[in-house]
Amino acid sequence: MLNNDALAQLRSLKQQILDDKEHARGTVRGTQGRFGFAVLADGREIYLPAEQMQHVFPDDCIDIEIVTGPEGKPVALLEKLASTELRDFTGQYVVRDNAHFVEPDLPRLSRWIFIPPKQRMNAKHGDFVRASITRHPFEDGRAQARVEKVIGDAAQKGIEANYALTRFRLHDRALPIDENDLLTPDFTARRDLTALPFVTIDGAETRDMDDALFAEKNADGWKLAVAIADPSAWVKPGSKLELAIAQRGSSIYLPRLNVAMLPDVLANDRCSLQPNIERLAIVCELQIDNTGKVVHYEFSEALIRSCAKLSYDNVSEFLNTQTVTEENAWSDSVRELFAISQQLQQQRARDHIVLPERGDYRAHYDENGKIASYSRQEKNSAQQLVEECMVAVNRSAADFLKNDALANSVALFVAHRGFRPERLENVTRLLNEQLPELADRDVTTLDGYTALMQTLAELEHELPLREILFRSLERSQFSNKPTPHFGMGLPCYTTVTSPIRKFNDYLMQRAIKTKLRGETAEPIAVEQIEHIQDCGDRARQASNLAQQWLDCVYLQQQLQQSPGQIFRSEIVHVTSSGIVVRLLDNGIQGLVDTRRSGEKFSFDNVYMRLSSATQQFLLLQQVDVTITAIDMKKRAISFQLAPIAVAEVPPEVSQETMQASTQSSTTI
Repeated sequence: MLNNDALAQLRSLKQQILDDKEHARGTVRGTQGRFGFAVLADGREIYLPAEQMQHVFPDDCIDIEIVTGPEGKPVALLEKLASTELRDFTGQYVVRDNAHFVEPDLPRLSRWIFIPPKQRMNAKHGDFVRASITRHPFEDGRAQARVEKVIGDAAQKGIEANYALTRFRLHDRALPIDENDLLTPDFTARRDLTALPFVTIDGAETRDMDDALFAEKNADGWKLAVAIADPSAWVKPGSKLELAIAQRGSSIYLPRLNVAMLPDVLANDRCSLQPNIERLAIVCELQIDNTGKVVHYEFSEALIRSCAKLSYDNVSEFLNTQTVTEENAWSDSVRELFAISQQLQQQRARDHIVLPERGDYRAHYDENGKIASYSRQEKNSAQQLVEECMVAVNRSAADFLKNDALANSVALFVAHRGFRPERLENVTRLLNEQLPELADRDVTTLDGYTALMQTLAELEHELPLREILFRSLERSQFSNKPTPHFGMGLPCYTTVTSPIRKFNDYLMQRAIKTKLRGETAEPIAVEQIEHIQDCGDRARQASNLAQQWLDCVYLQQQLQQSPGQIFRSEIVHVTSSGIVVRLLDNGIQGLVDTRRSGEKFSFDNVYMRLSSATQQFLLLQQVDVTITAIDMKKRAISFQLAPIAVAEVPPEVSQETMQASTQSSTTI
């Protein structure tokens, strides 16, 4: 029998062993394989073997013991599940040997989830479904889920858009309306501007028309009047309807499917600026001088009557036609609108920043809802006209509300902070080596950044300097303070011209009306800003997913009809793994993985360039490619350089320029 001293020694030894072990809390990061990592608060990534990874999901918060693995590297052993984020997911239904599963459509989760017999909702093999977790795998490695919704199968018309809406938790149907949530507006209490021949200019099929335009020449330049639809005049503040609109965040636009933010009766009828009908509007009247500068603006609540519903194609044809056989009530106004738009754009290019135009592509669909062909489209004169007028109003709205927002966060601005901090060193090096005359400019200030971009817009250089710098920019974000918008070269900016389609514009319209009436506005909460940002992000992700799906199906058909077909493409991104190319005929993008080329490449992250002994790849360089793989599960397309293509160093790039940043290259 052990005496008390011996027992105390054993307890001390046991405690010492426990103390010598390292314990930590981390977040699970999955991979494309079966293994994963536990990411700790100090940044360390501890290897999770496949047998441990089977017991957790990506983003789970776990407690682990860190031990030394067979190769001397740290390995994580699970101790406790602290919390889990995965509640529901979308994926494809799989039946294998009478067992039923869902293969989740989640990055870095590469295993199937079992569906018990009573939880299947009659889903069939190949169906796309939404499912929810009913049993976490931590205890025994056996996760279970139930099917909540059968979205459809791959052959179903419109499956791409319907799946994308479900995948990103977006609304998929029209919002019902309760008349108790609506106000009865007083049409007589507004400025009567019905005599002005406003016109709407939209797509031919557009029904939710939220802006109308009028212009006339005067002694000091032009008068421009922009009428914005006023849905906030109809919706009771704080009502269930307004809360539902806030939850939606925006209208959703997917290939062949649009889902409105507002109920149809508002979006397409009572608020829409239809022709020859009196409509409530917020009107911004601007005085623009002959140089394109806005010298005065005034907002008011008004009553307007559009005299015509015009399409972009109609107006562009009208503006481009030299001989006019018939004059309309809007003819002179549209001509002046175009003249104004030219001056507005020139002023922005001179004093601020105008981004280069990018051609777009229009998909044409067959009877099954799949893409039959593409056509390339450039922005026409009518689209430019509308865009410049909207920017002028948005700038004026930001100026109108900036002082109130500084005092009380009552408005919502669009902020863009310029270069990402982690890229500033590369940006500085690029300018020092290629544009030393600009090296002393502080590009972290609005004036310095604007001057740089104005110089690059006029500069002819052998390297795509502006494109390289664009890859180092941050994304724009919403802010409740008037913060500079570097991307446009403006001290502050907002958007108010689409209140039917975007809740942030709806909020800004309320803020304008509150100030006009001398009322007190409620501050916009940070949580609401984050929600609006999240809604916009998810809407973009859904649109991209649906488009990528359709693109993959389209190229599959092209591959079947013409195996080995060669496509002309342009390089739009460069990474250490390869180049992302965009096909010039249709705008479809995919990756050329240079790691499989048999050559060693070095990646220059200053110049966004891949180089080997025989080849070099730069942004905007054109190369010929062929399709190597189309992954329908990931909706991703892989290309390789066409055999006949010789992607040599472009002749216009000098040897000195090639060698300018040799020291920044990393061999891979």
